[in-house]
Amino acid sequence: MTKLTGGTMALVTFAPMELHFGKSNEAIVSINRYLSKFGYLTKTADHTAWTQESADALRQYQLFFQLTPTGHLDLETAALMSTPRCGVPDTGPTVPPAGRESECMLRGTQTRTFFYLNFPADLHPREIQERIVNAINKWRKYLPFDIRQNSDIGTARDFWFGWTRLDHDDGSPFDGRGGILAHAFLPGSCGGRWAGQCHFDTDERWGFNHSNLGAIRDFESVALHEIGHLLGLTHSSNRDMVMASHYYMCNRRELGTEDVSRIRSLYGT
Repeated sequence: MTKLTGGTMALVTFAPMELHFGKSNEAIVSINRYLSKFGYLTKTADHTAWTQESADALRQYQLFFQLTPTGHLDLETAALMSTPRCGVPDTGPTVPPAGRESECMLRGTQTRTFFYLNFPADLHPREIQERIVNAINKWRKYLPFDIRQNSDIGTARDFWFGWTRLDHDDGSPFDGRGGILAHAFLPGSCGGRWAGQCHFDTDERWGFNHSNLGAIRDFESVALHEIGHLLGLTHSSNRDMVMASHYYMCNRRELGTEDVSRIRSLYGT
């Protein structure tokens, strides 16, 4: 395990290692916290040592992402756990199980509205707004309702987009550059008091030119993924889909066949 400095917080990356029951060290605490954050290990589990519950959680993570379920931190698993990703859990009590995503969908066909909570100092608001609209429009063609911006003060909205960093009081802190890039809350009771909100990590290096991004994160691709959550979609285990939780590359992502079939199934379009 190594630590990289991102913003003002240490970002943990993972290295392959053998895991033995009862063993306790900083690396094991970090693995357990990771598995807990993304829904594989219960919050009440012992995070200080490697246990049977830890190994079962790691196997569940490996199975979800179609890796060999070794229960150990092998090279492929460590690499995936170190890959930048969305902060929304893959499984667990806050995620509707397969076949029950309709519990977290938007009801009705009335026009939905969105609002910008703020903008980062180092990016032009017009560039951000253009990419948000582009991402919305890619989903829009498969929805039974329209989505439009509403900037009128004091009016209700369905979605909010904002920028923040580290711990920002929504129960899902960011971790500096790398690691978690953004997160969004599912609709209705599934998202709780934060339903409809989408937050991007200010500490990331964001870009808009998808043909020459390098290590910069393509903002439109991340927004496309997070809007999927705002509409009620959970994570996909298919790495080629927009709704895959990890960002395996920095270039532009587009909706895949599974993304489209899932949103159409959810909304009956």
